Amino acid sequence: MPTLEQSLKGKDLGHYKIVAILWGIDFSVPDAKAGFDVLISQLPDKLRVREVVESLPQNAKQAISDLIENGGSLPAAYFSRHYGEI
Repeated sequence: MPTLEQSLKGKDLGHYKIVAILWGIDFSVPDAKAGFDVLISQLPDKLRVREVVESLPQNAKQAISDLIENGGSLPAAYFSRHYGEI
């Protein structure tokens, strides 16, 4: 499973803007490189993560809980059967 940094690396500025909006991150950057740096520095904030997780529907919270209980990894077939397509 890729890390957060690996999953964001190489995306365009528009992609970074969407991620920032969804995570409530103030995002005024001149280019994709700066956008990447802002997201990588702010996304791991525990308070921000807690707020986003708490705002999710119950089934999404359960999926995250199941992932945590299983070391962050579940077979795709199991996950899809229990929580829907990824």
